[in-house]
Amino acid sequence: MIPALVIGFGNTLRGDDGAGILAAEQLAARLPDLAVDTMQGLQPELAERLRGFGRVVFLDASLRNPHLAFSLLGGSPRRTRPGSHSLSPAEIMDLCFSLYERRPEEAMLVEIPAYECGIGTAITEPTRSAITACVEAVARILCNDQAFSATLPSNPVEPAA
Repeated sequence: MIPALVIGFGNTLRGDDGAGILAAEQLAARLPDLAVDTMQGLQPELAERLRGFGRVVFLDASLRNPHLAFSLLGGSPRRTRPGSHSLSPAEIMDLCFSLYERRPEEAMLVEIPAYECGIGTAITEPTRSAITACVEAVARILCNDQAFSATLPSNPVEPAA
């Protein structure tokens, strides 16, 4: 397995918004040699951590997408300066390149459908199913030494009922 980092982010105190963190924790249990970080938001300091990996997978909840969605983060790195303390996955990748003149060769964002993000720790059943589908798909992708682009499931991925 190519050295990879999985980053699950979100807020576990806001219902389904914690889906990225829960999926990352399940991946850590399933693949014990996998580097996994969980956090509330993507901070600039994360750029230093990224430089040591060939692959990175960001896991996050999404209210805008009703299906599990996979997107590659690529293109030409831009030399940018962050404008806030919380950044997008693409901005973290660009910051890594700006600071260290390198970044993971492959990166992807997995958006897990979220339905309820009110105060509380309960996860809705559709999001729970999507987390399971996410863990299965990401584990399969990471255990395959092919490029992310060759192994991504077609969008959208329907969670099992």
